[in-house]
Amino acid sequence: LLPGLAADLLQADGQDIWVAQSDSVQRVRASDSRLLETWTGALGAYGIQVAMGRVFATSLQNYLYMIDPTQPAGDVAIVADSLGSGSGSIAFDGSRLWTANVDSVSIVTPGSTTPWSVSTVATGFNRPVAVLFDGTNIWISDLFADSLLRLDSLGSVIQTVPVGHFPNQLTFDGANIWVPNSGSDTVTIVAASTGSVLTTLAGNGMSGPLWTAFDGERVLVVGAHSVSLWRAADLRPLGSFTLDASDNTDGVCSDGVHFWITVNPVHKLLRF
Repeated sequence: LLPGLAADLLQADGQDIWVAQSDSVQRVRASDSRLLETWTGALGAYGIQVAMGRVFATSLQNYLYMIDPTQPAGDVAIVADSLGSGSGSIAFDGSRLWTANVDSVSIVTPGSTTPWSVSTVATGFNRPVAVLFDGTNIWISDLFADSLLRLDSLGSVIQTVPVGHFPNQLTFDGANIWVPNSGSDTVTIVAASTGSVLTTLAGNGMSGPLWTAFDGERVLVVGAHSVSLWRAADLRPLGSFTLDASDNTDGVCSDGVHFWITVNPVHKLLRF
């Protein structure tokens, strides 16, 4: 348990865990859970993406922040200032950054000067909550449409996959996309190559699943107070446990060895 964090989404870079907070971004060393540094000035920081040797954070204030992890900690840099309203989840497709906003998707093209170019697409979306790149396509979970959406390079919807009620944060296991449906206590497994629904998982302690993470072999499915583990290869349940009722999870990631879960309002980072 690492106290002092009031975290939202988080991501591992291979050595460290980067955690977005309400006004800063913190780096935690994965090997011993030590808090290393804090970058300030990240007003409304929410989603984290490690890409291009940098760390990016979205902001509920519609900014995109950037950190150079090779430099001493200080203030974050603003590289885009016109994301769609309430930007949250973020993904990188190899050249551009994508954000899921309250009612749109923004595509950010890095450039030699700032602010970077931003294209925001609202057509076809109800309430995007998560964005995922599977190595080929960008996918969006649409909370109010109960759908997983495949997008083309311009952000237009080219495939709609019906899933469970209130789909949330997504994980790709190398073949399939895991879609946690908080309103139906299930996870929909979708083949990334075709968008076909393979099966729907239930049980194994899942309750209101919100977050998912893949460690190379297993997928952790996390609800507000529930934690459920599954083997990706055969979808076999591997057990579950519950968190204290006063704790609320705010995200999960894997560093390839451990899973990390942020918990509020007690401001903790849990290692599993």
